[in-house]
Amino acid sequence: MQLLQIVRSVMEKYAHRPAISERRRRKPLPSSNQTAPQPSLDNEYSHMSYQQVWQNAENTAKALFFCSKAPVFNQTKVAFLSFTSGQYAVFDLACIRLGAVSVHLQTSSNEEQLSHIIKETHSNTLAVSHNYLSTALSLLAHCSCIKRVVILDHDHKDKTHQNSYQDALKTLSKQQTDIELTSLELLIDDGHSLRESIPDFEEQDDELSMLIYTSGSTGTPKGAMYTKKLAAGMWGGTWASLFSDQPTSTFHYMPMSHVAGHSSLKNTFVRGGNCFFASESNLSSFFEDIVLARPTELSLVPRVCEMIYQKFVSELNRRRQTESLVSKEIEQALKHEFRTEVFGGQVNWISCGSAPLSEQMKSFMESLFDLELNIIYGSTEAGAIAVSGQLLSPPVENYKLVDVPELGYSTQDSPYPRGELLIKTQSIIPGYFNHPELDKELFTLDGYYKTGDIFADHQNGKIRYIDRRSNVIKLSQGEFVTTASLEAIYTSSPLVRQIFVYGNSQRSSLLAVVVPKEELLNKYENELNTLKRLISESFRSLAKAYTLNGYEIPRDFIIEPQAFTHGNGLLSDHGKALFPKLRLKYEDKLEKLYESLEQQESSLVSELHQNSAHLTVEEIVLRAATSLIGNDSHEVLTSDNFRDLGGDSLSAVSFATMLEELFQVRVPVDIVISPAYDLKYIIEFIADNNQNGNAPSFEDIHEIGATDVYAEQLKIDKFIDESILKKAHNLPSSEKPQVVLLTGSSGYLGRFLLLDLLEKAEQSDGKVICLVRARDKQQAISRIRDAFSYLDEKISIRLDKLISQRLEVINGDLSQPKFGLESTQWHYLTTEVDTIIHAGALVNHVLPYRDCFDANVVGTAQLIALALENKIKHFSFLSSIAVADRGEREPIDEYQDIRIIEPVRVISDSYASGYATSKWACEVLLREAHQHYGLPVTIFRSSMILAHSKYDNQLNLPDMFTRLLISLIETGIAPKSFYANQGVLPHYDGLPVDFTASAIIRLGSENESEFHTYNLVNPHHDGISLDTFVDWLEEIGVRFHRIEQYSAWYQLFKEAHQQLGEERKAESLWPLIHSYHSPLAAVSGSPIPSKHFESKVAKTKIADFGNGIPRIDKNLINKYFNDLTRLKKVSI
Repeated sequence: MQLLQIVRSVMEKYAHRPAISERRRRKPLPSSNQTAPQPSLDNEYSHMSYQQVWQNAENTAKALFFCSKAPVFNQTKVAFLSFTSGQYAVFDLACIRLGAVSVHLQTSSNEEQLSHIIKETHSNTLAVSHNYLSTALSLLAHCSCIKRVVILDHDHKDKTHQNSYQDALKTLSKQQTDIELTSLELLIDDGHSLRESIPDFEEQDDELSMLIYTSGSTGTPKGAMYTKKLAAGMWGGTWASLFSDQPTSTFHYMPMSHVAGHSSLKNTFVRGGNCFFASESNLSSFFEDIVLARPTELSLVPRVCEMIYQKFVSELNRRRQTESLVSKEIEQALKHEFRTEVFGGQVNWISCGSAPLSEQMKSFMESLFDLELNIIYGSTEAGAIAVSGQLLSPPVENYKLVDVPELGYSTQDSPYPRGELLIKTQSIIPGYFNHPELDKELFTLDGYYKTGDIFADHQNGKIRYIDRRSNVIKLSQGEFVTTASLEAIYTSSPLVRQIFVYGNSQRSSLLAVVVPKEELLNKYENELNTLKRLISESFRSLAKAYTLNGYEIPRDFIIEPQAFTHGNGLLSDHGKALFPKLRLKYEDKLEKLYESLEQQESSLVSELHQNSAHLTVEEIVLRAATSLIGNDSHEVLTSDNFRDLGGDSLSAVSFATMLEELFQVRVPVDIVISPAYDLKYIIEFIADNNQNGNAPSFEDIHEIGATDVYAEQLKIDKFIDESILKKAHNLPSSEKPQVVLLTGSSGYLGRFLLLDLLEKAEQSDGKVICLVRARDKQQAISRIRDAFSYLDEKISIRLDKLISQRLEVINGDLSQPKFGLESTQWHYLTTEVDTIIHAGALVNHVLPYRDCFDANVVGTAQLIALALENKIKHFSFLSSIAVADRGEREPIDEYQDIRIIEPVRVISDSYASGYATSKWACEVLLREAHQHYGLPVTIFRSSMILAHSKYDNQLNLPDMFTRLLISLIETGIAPKSFYANQGVLPHYDGLPVDFTASAIIRLGSENESEFHTYNLVNPHHDGISLDTFVDWLEEIGVRFHRIEQYSAWYQLFKEAHQQLGEERKAESLWPLIHSYHSPLAAVSGSPIPSKHFESKVAKTKIADFGNGIPRIDKNLINKYFNDLTRLKKVSI
């Protein structure tokens, strides 16, 4: 059937059903005020039947057709400039009745654009709402083709409407024009009085039915040509698959200048449903309308989802202050209330389209309505393309992806091809009106429509949206950022109404334009600096929550008090940001802000060096942080943490170096980047060290600018006060160890050391003291408790009891003289502690030895000082297998003196070299302490520490092995073998954490007075390797595509990480992926000798592991998979 036949049959079929429902405006009561009273909205909707709607459309068509001045007939162009409404729908139906071409203008377009479109289409009629009547009058001066202006939704009861109508008549009269000004109501009356009937006309499928002008996201708006065949498809056809086939009631607020506005309205009509219209174009009546309409279907856009979310959060916060229920119960009760009362209790289908919606918002909407949210993907040119990632077929007949090499997307990506989506679809427009030259932008040579959107192809028509091709910016450092995704995240801030994120390839950071919430603008009208600081803090919190990179946080931003609206041309009618217009409006200001930041950074550094003598420590530290982070000084507070401000380990080195130059006080890098310390702590640290002096520095022990470091330089008397060392020769040794001092208890191994030590303390009536880096005792305790996340409830209860009865926590800093403790606390430790287990360290594989020196070498020296004061204590030290592994040289065994076998180490910037050298230096100091002062020392050089063999969810998420498993499972691709030389059965070296912790405690406690070293490796020649682990994962159902050639696998593996979400990518092997660039060397057993360790374990029962070092077995790998699944770190 042709378009008119379809519409006519629908109207006749459902003649007596309600079709259009609107809230009428009541006549205002008389008022004593000088201002004329305005009409108010009815508290109910009034209905118009299909028969009435069609009769009104018929009468309107008659009045237009039989007008002698400017008749409207088949293919006449009729322009619309109005918000969606019942009268808009009637006038649109009248155009269908006449075969006229409706030209739907965006109300956000400026007069120049509107004038261009009207003249291009040669429209003879312009239908406008009162809001745009003045715009229409202005257009008439430039558009001589317009012969008629029809006012929609004219309310003669509304004084404002009457006044504007009369003013318009006077304006036209003064211009001495013959342009007709009328209203839809008058046209209906005129048509009703005519006895003539409109003659039938012959429709052609390829004739134009309507023109929908794009939002101009790529430049000048272009008219998408909808033929009568395509328009007919909206009345059922392929569009019907988007909606339920049941009679329905729908709520309409989407502009008819967008294809979604037409599709939702006409699909309601074709099912005999009732269309409820929003009462106010600005949606101020949205919630009031909804509760009266009680729709069964809701078609949403992200902007409205955010509005619903903000209303929910506001009410939730209010109730949390006034109700006694627990937070979860309040939230669930409120969601039920929103479903049943706010939205009427009848919604059974919801969708969202027009722009990307964040996963968090999608989850919220689904939980609020207790329904699946259908995500509709489409375009002005092609209509609906996919629903919730499934291509609609029909209308889509074929599709393919093409490479986008400049953004790193390829159809060779694995496990899923990625690229720009191209489709062939029955619903594609034939082109843009009067612009055939643009067809090459719209179509490929073989006829595929270019969507301009990046997708991953999951096969069989299942696709996953990645991003808009034009929303990606490549920063100067080579990093790609997706501005639309960042805008979605930052707009979720309760302080932000709108944001435009800006950047270019010449800059390394982003800027933004931020429109704060209106109430905040009012509140901080005279305190914009305060408002800016609050918004900055909000951005940093969101960045942390979403694990964004530092370069994804706007370095600075402009506060814009005026919202982006379609009225000022920055939003489309649909609420989508018009990026070219935003860029045009703000680009100059933002580029000047870049320049200002560069000047500010340079001048701040210069000023600090010139005026440091006249500034306080606090002023210098805050300004130094500001110069590196790049914000205005008022945004950096003493309560800020350097990393939370956007700093990383490398910028921390720059910061520490700058402070050292300014104060002549060494500031350890680990203090700067530690999450435990804020800038206030750094300020206090500098002030204290200015007065009290420093512990020895790297330069004090080694030469300035040293490229080699020597064991003979690491002498105990350079670190420890002579008075302590003199007395150490005659001190008694600790007897039965009752009190253990543990460092590193908040680390992965440290937490299980603590757990075992607490259990033993319970048995022996002993005590464990933990030295924890923190600002105060409370934070120190919190850090310990936080380390034991995801523990089984039974174990947690047991742990809580042990902590309360057997644990003492002291906050201190290993790198500071006497840990920064008061003398009484230091004395208490020297007399109370019997055993020291030093598992704490700055573990950073990027920092050089110089920057690991304070935390690791000085920290160990401080503990040696503690061990040598008042009584000689037992000392267990956690070193690293990296000390024993010397590359191509023979590894160091467990009996050799480190000072002799490795007397010198080269300072290198290779991966983990700085960390390994710091551990080597610690071993040298401990050898010195044992030789000269009889300190009992047990060194444990640990290799890979794996998951707990029994406790669920206890694995080391940041380690390389866990990251590798996450990456393998998530990408689904693995090499045929990870190893180069296949002549040897490869073996993976690693031990469960519970075995490692038990071995350290047991073997350390047995050393009374000697010096022992144990290489904690897995020495078995069992052929159990990474290849074996992949086999075992396949056995439990994980699917892998095995790649024969290793180099091909690595390339595919690397590219597959690009399609992981940012949070998952950060948890995967991605940050360390270069470690697998080449095949691994196949080694049977461990290359590191461990005879001493093997012999000792064979004679000693280690926990539940019997007399022997455990092998990695299938149960442990299965447990990894189960733990990662429970923790939602893999998506299977």
